[in-house]
Amino acid sequence: MECKQSTLKKRAATYHSLGCKQCEVGNWQKAIEYLNKSIEANSKYVLSYLVRAYAYYTMGNYSSALKDCEYILNLTPDYPPILEMKFDIQKRLLAVPK
Repeated sequence: MECKQSTLKKRAATYHSLGCKQCEVGNWQKAIEYLNKSIEANSKYVLSYLVRAYAYYTMGNYSSALKDCEYILNLTPDYPPILEMKFDIQKRLLAVPK
């Protein structure tokens, strides 16, 4: 069991790294695909949620970004960058006409 968990953690880290590289070149959708795979491999890999939230935010998918922010804050409350992003997202969502 421990070997399987180690393999899943390595897989999560690999997909996270691939997602970050896609973010660096502005390929947000591909980044999200890799980050989803990272999260599937290790659902507690907070950094993948963080980068995915940023990718969603950059694409204007504020509701998905907000969900990731809330998940991160459940694990690490009072994390300043996420609190700032969440506040900005909430302002943007309130400004969108319904």
